[in-house]
Amino acid sequence: MQLEVAVERAGAPRVQPVAAVGPPAGGSHGRLCAVTTTHSADYLRRLLEAIETFSTAFEAWMETQVESDHLSAHGLFPTVWTKEGQEELAKQRAIDVAEAAGLASRTVVVTGAYVVVSGVGAIDPVANWFTMEHPKALLSPSDVRSMTASIKGRLKAMLAEAEADAGSGLPAFGPFALHPVIWAAAAPLWTTHRTGWRCARRPRP
Repeated sequence: MQLEVAVERAGAPRVQPVAAVGPPAGGSHGRLCAVTTTHSADYLRRLLEAIETFSTAFEAWMETQVESDHLSAHGLFPTVWTKEGQEELAKQRAIDVAEAAGLASRTVVVTGAYVVVSGVGAIDPVANWFTMEHPKALLSPSDVRSMTASIKGRLKAMLAEAEADAGSGLPAFGPFALHPVIWAAAAPLWTTHRTGWRCARRPRP
């Protein structure tokens, strides 16, 4: 299923952020899925800390920038540019943002928080933050902020789920997570009964 809302900005069709889990396949075609997790709570906490670090570094860098948007940029100009007299400080803080973006690089992959642009495809808002300085910028500061907030929210939801799974004593993933129709077909291949014990095994290819 695809959830795309086309909007006209500066004469170029764009697509608003979508709730896709995993990078959309086939260009601008995305999948809408429930936020579920197979990751440990500890790993999700580290990702949450990483995106918080990125958000802090990004806002510090934005203090050195003049902020614009897609409508004002007319689809031709950057959506940020350095304030007069702030060039050196902007360079230093940009390096901090780049480092934080590398640390948070897995957050978009895990949460699926991509920005989908018609004619371009899925854009990682964390990895591509610096493209706002380029002509014909596809991202704006508002895009980066909103998707960063979305990543935080999704990670918190996934963390709550992982902690609930840990508290229940169930593994992060198992047959209980499969759709009943899928499990009904897979069950004969997944389990076997031996001397009263139920043993999990992988189906042969």
